[in-house]
Formats: sequence, C-alpha cells, structure tokens
Amino acid sequence: MSQEIKTKLKNFLHKSKIIFIDYFHLVFKPAADNHLRIQQCQADKSGKIVCSVSFSSYSDLKKFQKKLRQYTVGLGSAVAMVVVALLVSPLIFNPSGSQASNFQWAQTDWSGEVSGEDATKNGWTSYESIDSGLVAGTDVTLKTPTPVSTGDASGYASAAAGTGTAAGTYNSTTIYKASSTLSLKKNETASCSTDGECLLGLCPSASNTCGKIADGATCIATEESDCTSGVCPSNTLTCGKIVDGGSCDGTNSDCQSGACLGGTCLAACSSSTACGTACSYGGVVYNSVTIGTQCWFKENLNVGTKLAGGLPSDPFDYNNIEKLCYGNNDTNNGSGGCNTGTATGGGGLYSWAEANGLASSCNAGSCSVSSPNRGICPSGWHIPTDSELTSLTNYLSANSSYWCGGASANIAKALAKTSSWNSSATACAVGNNQAINDTSGFSLLAGGYRNTSGSYLGYGQSARIWSATQYSTASYAYYRSLSYAQATVTSTAVNKTLVNFVRCLKD
Repeated sequence: MSQEIKTKLKNFLHKSKIIFIDYFHLVFKPAADNHLRIQQCQADKSGKIVCSVSFSSYSDLKKFQKKLRQYTVGLGSAVAMVVVALLVSPLIFNPSGSQASNFQWAQTDWSGEVSGEDATKNGWTSYESIDSGLVAGTDVTLKTPTPVSTGDASGYASAAAGTGTAAGTYNSTTIYKASSTLSLKKNETASCSTDGECLLGLCPSASNTCGKIADGATCIATEESDCTSGVCPSNTLTCGKIVDGGSCDGTNSDCQSGACLGGTCLAACSSSTACGTACSYGGVVYNSVTIGTQCWFKENLNVGTKLAGGLPSDPFDYNNIEKLCYGNNDTNNGSGGCNTGTATGGGGLYSWAEANGLASSCNAGSCSVSSPNRGICPSGWHIPTDSELTSLTNYLSANSSYWCGGASANIAKALAKTSSWNSSATACAVGNNQAINDTSGFSLLAGGYRNTSGSYLGYGQSARIWSATQYSTASYAYYRSLSYAQATVTSTAVNKTLVNFVRCLKD
C-alpha cells in the first residue's frame, strides 16, 4: 500500500471518529456543554480537525440537537423492533419447537437382538392367534423341535426355560416348544365348529363362533351354559331372562322377577303392585288382599337362606336374610313347605330383629325403628306396627260379616285359613268348622313358632305374626296370635328372640 493511500485512510478514520464523538455529545450531552465544546474547537489553531459541526447561535444548536435526538430515538426503536421480530418469529411460525430429531428410517438390521420367538415358557400348552382368520396348520404351525441334524432347531431342546431362543434357524410361521405338543387356539369371535378349536374351549352350536352368546342372540334351550346370562328360555330361544309380563313356560328362573305364574313372568312386588294381584319377591309368588283400607300379603313371608336345625336360640347372623323352618322340616309348614321357593306353606320363621332388618343387639335392647319399617319385606311394603295390626282387627270387629256367633270379638276365624288347624269342639274357635274360616282372605296358617330355648311348638295349634313395635320392656315386642281353640285374636308382647312369622303390609 502506497504512503498516499495510508495517509488518506488515516485521515478518513480520524474524521469518522470526530463525527462519532460530535454526534454522541449532541445526543447525550446538554446543549450548554456542546456549545462550550464547539467554541473551544473553533478557537483551536492547531490545524487538526477537532469538531465536525458548527452553529451560528446557541438557539440553532438547541434546535438541531432536539431534532437529532428525535430521529435517533425513532431509528433506535425501529431497529429494536426488527431484532425482537427476528427473535420471536421462529416461535410463531413453528410452535412445536425444534425439529432436530425429526427423521425417518426403516429398521433393516437386528444385530445384537434376539431374532426368534421366545417360546420356552414352562407350562405353556396353547397360543391364541392374533387374527381370527388364521388357520391352524396353514398360516401357523405349532410343533416340538426336530432333531438337531436337520438344522431346524439346533440345540433348542437344551435351552433353559425363559432364556429366549437357542442357536438355529426358525421358520417364521412356526412356534416351537422344548417339550410337549402345542396347540393353536382360535380367539373369541372367530368362526368355529367344535369346542376344541377355541381358546376358552367353547364353540356354541347356535352361533359357531368362539365364546359365549350375548343376551338377545339366538340360543338352544338345552345348551343354556352357552349364554352369557346362563339362561335360554325354551319359549324364546334367545339368551337372557324374560322381562316382566313376558310369556314363560313355567320355569321361574327364566324370568327377571324369578317367578312364572300362569305362563306369564310376574312383576316384582313394589309400591306399584295393584292390590288383589300377584307379584314376585325373591323368586316367590305372593298374592295380595284388601281388608278395609289396608293391602296385605295373603301369605307369610318366605325369603332368605334356610338355617340348619339344632342351632342356638338366636342363630341369625343379621348380615344376610336368613330363616328357620318349623322343626327344621321343609314340609312341616303346610303344603309347599318352607324351603321350596313357594309361599303356599307357612313360610319362614324369623326373630324380631331379623324380621325388621336390625342388628342382633336390638333383640336385647331398644332400637330406633323407622316408620314405615321395610325390614325384610320388598320395596313398597313394610312390617306392620302394633297400631296397624289393631286397625286390621278393629275393621273386622266393626263389620258383622266377619263375626262368629254374633260377637264382634269373635273374628279369629275370619283371619284363619280353612285348613291346617287342629280340630276344636268349641263353637266359633278357629279349629271348629274350618270350612267357614277366612272370610277376610288373610289366610293365616297354623305354622307354630320357635321358643327362646330353640324348641318348635304349636304346629297345627297356633299362628303368630310380628309387629314392628317394641314393648316397654326393651327385649320384648308386640305380636298377634291365633289359636285353634280360641275365637278371639290375642295381642301381647314376647321376647324378641322368639321366632315368628312375618306378614307384609303395603306402604
């Protein structure tokens, strides 16, 4: 580079420096300081460039300085906005962030990985195909390893269970096992012809499809176990229980309510049951009767699990509904018995707390009892109170059609069934001339009771039903009783652990 060029470059840089300093002072220094500095520059006679600006007056300086600052601020703001825009634009137009890991590639090499099927699990005897279209022996083959000499499964038989495949070549459509023959099973919903083809071992002939038949689908009456619900009514040949009001063939279990009467599935007993009609509760059919303004079951309640004989005086667990049968003999409680799923017999026998659905401690002490108290009755029905039982007998006493011998107190025969009672020679007694009994339709049988010592008494002689009302003595409660030798109804209180019958009254 020549000396002349060097000199020009040096002068240019010096002048640029002076201009930068001048404009820096004009932007950031007060007008007074700049005015004094410019005067000093003009007074310098060295010949060097010390200032690049000059003004004719102080006011001109101030005007220039004001405009310069405005332009500087505006330009600086514009530059800052551009910088910010450049920084945030990637976040606006690419909100998912970095794509540094975005790549696609195909797996072509399994070096270092186990390439065969691990089929050495001890105890495995069958496999389910993932595709219902697979056919055993065609798409997939299952077999034990062939001899080592074939090279098909060299050394596989000696491989430790669960450690993966051993050395050798495996056909991709074959699964091997070190011992015992494997079988390929079809998955659920696959078509089939025999049970052995299906993983769960069921190929219903009605569907020819692996798995149980869903409710609503066609079934075969003799193959009820093929249905998910376990029910295939013979008159519908469709899986699932028959709804209330539907036709049935006499099989109670075919009905949702658990009761088939006269070829029709009965509705469950509830608050909507019309008095005078039959309904179902716990798979047992109950009739109903209107007496005065009250609607009663015509039969004693027969619900719960039967307890064995030889039990202590209070054998109930009070967690589940349980019952006793007179003398532990199902047939003792009249025609139909106690444990035959009917209510034609005397029904079940219950302690007071069991009948009212209360804790065992309520037999020994006083407990709070709701009103009405459902107890073990169906929804919409309840255990009658002492007052409600009194209303029943008062209604009969107020209507001479229920009297015997012209006496309003002689109403026991109106409540008693026309059979099951011992004979009595006493006029108007329940056991005397039984053919004229039951004018009210209450139909109470002589089913007896169980005393606090665990002895069964009174079969053919008496009938007792519980109330929900407790006596002043905490361990006692009210009940009503009929006797074969009496014409009147007895109302008194007995120990709560004594076991009596239950009648349900509609709410």
